[in-house]
Amino acid sequence: MLDGPRATDGEHLPLGGHPLGLVVDLVTRPGPPPARLPERRVVLQATRQLIGGQWAKRLPWNEIGDALRHPAVPAQREALVALHRLGSAHLPVYSQLSLTELRLDQLGGDGWAILHRAVRAGVELVGPRGSGLEVTLEPDDAQIALVITGEDDLSVTVDLGDDVFPERAERGLIGAPAHGLWAMWTEGATRRLALRGFDRPLPDTLRSVALDHVPLHVPAADAERFRRLFLPRLGGAIRIRSGDGNVDSLRDATPVLVVDVRTNATNGLDLDLALAYDLGGDVLVRLDDPAAGTLRDEAAERRLLAALDLLDALPGSRQRGMQNEHWWLAKVRHCLSAGGRVRALRARRASRPRDPSAGAGPHPR
Repeated sequence: MLDGPRATDGEHLPLGGHPLGLVVDLVTRPGPPPARLPERRVVLQATRQLIGGQWAKRLPWNEIGDALRHPAVPAQREALVALHRLGSAHLPVYSQLSLTELRLDQLGGDGWAILHRAVRAGVELVGPRGSGLEVTLEPDDAQIALVITGEDDLSVTVDLGDDVFPERAERGLIGAPAHGLWAMWTEGATRRLALRGFDRPLPDTLRSVALDHVPLHVPAADAERFRRLFLPRLGGAIRIRSGDGNVDSLRDATPVLVVDVRTNATNGLDLDLALAYDLGGDVLVRLDDPAAGTLRDEAAERRLLAALDLLDALPGSRQRGMQNEHWWLAKVRHCLSAGGRVRALRARRASRPRDPSAGAGPHPR
């Protein structure tokens, strides 16, 4: 008989059908090719509660949707059908029909939302038969973050939200990139397995250090480079939090216009214009860099484009929307001859940006 809560009388079963459950186990399975090294994985098997209150050994996933063959609580059936569809979408049809278990790591971040939905609908999480394993799902996803403390020497740790589990618990990440974790520990004669999802995937660059809980130390000599180069590139993938208020990864990030100049076949110049953010220390983050997502100040970008006299010498380099203050940079390559237009451009470059408060001026032609 499978472990977990059970009814002792068929009259206690909910109206609308038999309750459904998920048999949750931690097993060792081969990893991805080519190495296929053994890894511990969380697997899910469907089950249903019988009239006597015990749980069936297993329920084939492809039979869950058959309401005539296996009458079940509708909300529970819908949740498990959604879980099966998500976990088997990558398989051919014949494999979907014979599927007996789903691997939680293959469900991705969407799997946690469906799993929470199933538990709210009353789906029981039970351990394998005779294992004495009690399974729980944390009700909220962990808001993972990179936590940085220190002012000169920096200390860096990854907060996975696993502080809700006992310190002695064994832990493991779920998925690649990781979208959740499992924890297992023993209390007396009871073995416990707990699951918790992440609010966003954990970057693979942090995977090897995430579970160690041993701080990474950045010496003072490298701290500024770490703040200005490394943190902005992580900022779009993981939340960055200061443990003591001393670290601000976005400070002094100002928009600038980057001009790439190259000679062409006619001895002229090709100019490519792009917006970027200057982080100091010769570090420029362009808008096509994922790190720019956490740096962008669109109002400051528009003010910059409106104020640069340099752009008047390059027709079509900037465009303006219906409202005068809405400017953006056009994706145009400018070809200049080696004659007078280069001298005009140099003169414009030497001029100061006009005051934005004086108005943007006429639309460039």
